[in-house]
Amino acid sequence: VLSVVKDAAERLNDAKDFNTFTVNNSQESAFSATSTTSARAGSNNITVSQIAQEQRSVSNAFASETTAFNANPITVSISVGSSNPTTTEITVTDASLQGTVSAINAANLGVTAEIVDTGAASDRYRIQLIGETGAENAFTLTSSDSALTFSSVQTATDAQLNVNGIDFTRSSNVIDDVITGVTLSLNTVTSGAANLSINQDDSQARTNIVDFVAIYNEAQRQLKELS
Repeated sequence: VLSVVKDAAERLNDAKDFNTFTVNNSQESAFSATSTTSARAGSNNITVSQIAQEQRSVSNAFASETTAFNANPITVSISVGSSNPTTTEITVTDASLQGTVSAINAANLGVTAEIVDTGAASDRYRIQLIGETGAENAFTLTSSDSALTFSSVQTATDAQLNVNGIDFTRSSNVIDDVITGVTLSLNTVTSGAANLSINQDDSQARTNIVDFVAIYNEAQRQLKELS
């Protein structure tokens, strides 16, 4: 009996139990928000003008995933970074789409390669390259074999948002350092300014108090019966 009362009491001895919040978001389709016990109650105006994106590039098309290029082996050169790029030379010993994808992924450069089947009547296979989000993670790729070329179809960009009159730029769409105790997950741009209100939520503390009173009263009843 005493251990049950002790457990219930312990749920009341942490100030954080009385410091929980609810989040109300006027544009939930544009972004989601979650709060922690370190948040503070208040109203926030948020305008998202751009979300972070990863660069995507695609190769020219081939009839088969195993079609051999003109040369074997070939060298693929990948430079990652917009302001201070790092260049890596990758030797592809199996000079085909499959071999190139495997070699790029094995290099672990933050650029993922995959084969896509476009469904075209001919030359339906391409390599798609996917970088990491953020403008600084842009990349370029060249091949020593002219049979393999790449073109960019999506540019790497940073997230840009204004929170309570201050402009912020972040490389990720998950942002936890612009509103204290709140994590934002951006989906798309807002329609004008969204309102995000953080409100004190005492429901959990209230539940713990009610539970403690009920358990304490039951313990008292059982102790009286024992005596």
